[in-house]
Amino acid sequence: MAVSDARRAHSSVTLRATNTGLAAARFTAIAKDCSPELPSLLQRSLGSDVVTSGSQLIPPRHTRRYTLVLPGELPAGVTRCKVCLLNHKNESVAIREVALKKGDRCFCVWHCDCVCLTDDPKLLCRALPAPLLSAGGVPHARPRPRKREPPCEAGQPGCLVAMMGAVGAVLGLGLLKGVIGIFIRKVAYYKLDVVCSMPRPLHKYQEPWLRSRPVSLDAAGYAVHPDTGLRTVHSMPM
Repeated sequence: MAVSDARRAHSSVTLRATNTGLAAARFTAIAKDCSPELPSLLQRSLGSDVVTSGSQLIPPRHTRRYTLVLPGELPAGVTRCKVCLLNHKNESVAIREVALKKGDRCFCVWHCDCVCLTDDPKLLCRALPAPLLSAGGVPHARPRPRKREPPCEAGQPGCLVAMMGAVGAVLGLGLLKGVIGIFIRKVAYYKLDVVCSMPRPLHKYQEPWLRSRPVSLDAAGYAVHPDTGLRTVHSMPM
């Protein structure tokens, strides 16, 4: 990925380079083979027609940013340079042609050709005429979406189906809990205090064999079995 910025007196090219190897390696970025008007400017300012960045050590599977600053003001129109990434042996491992337009920013990403903001504010992708293998990319990779669309909008059939499915699942789990709670009291009372005030006042036991006996309460106010003192009695109507 490369982004050029020629809106100031000194233009610059920013690169993002990724080490796809399994070992740390040192890389350097250079800009060369610029359009005919630019080499003379570079020769006067730098004494060379090549602009070089500092060397950086990139760990495996990591990305680093390089900035190449071009001295002086760009000539009118669009200038193109080749940007190369060199390894520690000064061997080129990736090459990308970058466009620089006076007073503008240009973006050169993935397998798309460079596009400038004044030419296309939406930055639509135009496929490169040559494969991207020289830039370290995948030639037939699909472009990454620029904007992430909302996953679900009101009124969409898929959204309604998902919402109805979620509601149906919650109701089904509640019904299952109620059926199991008829036989297992702990399941029936699980999280019941969240939806109703607990403990509830109990004037008489719900169990027929305990209705003639006075209600016993524990220290927290819950109804308990008069013989065992445990919360094994129904505190709510069946």
